[in-house]
Amino acid sequence: MRPLPDMASAAAQTVRVMVAVELALFRRGLAELIRQVLPGADITEAEDLATAAELLADCPADLLIADVDGAGAEARLLLLHAYLECPGLKVAVLVGQTEDRVAALS
Repeated sequence: MRPLPDMASAAAQTVRVMVAVELALFRRGLAELIRQVLPGADITEAEDLATAAELLADCPADLLIADVDGAGAEARLLLLHAYLECPGLKVAVLVGQTEDRVAALS
C-alpha cells in the first residue's frame, strides 16, 4: 500500500479511521498496516457492521474501511447511514471472492 499523496497535511492532523471487519486477524493486520502508512492515525476497530453503525452515530471517523462481503441488508444500512449522516466520510468497501464464486465466473 502506498502512502497517501499529501502525507505532510495528513501528518499535521490526526486521521480517524474505522476498520469494520469480522475476521479479527484480518482486522488487526489491516489496522497495523494503516498505522505504518499513517503514523499517528486514530484507529477504531469494529468486529461487525452493526457495531460500526453504532460507533458511527457521532461520525467519529474520516475514513471507514468495511468488509461487506455477504453482509446484505446490514451492509446497505451501514453505507446508507454513512452517506446520509456523515458528510465527508470517505468509505472503502472490501469484497472478497471465494474459490466457488471465482470458479462460477470462469
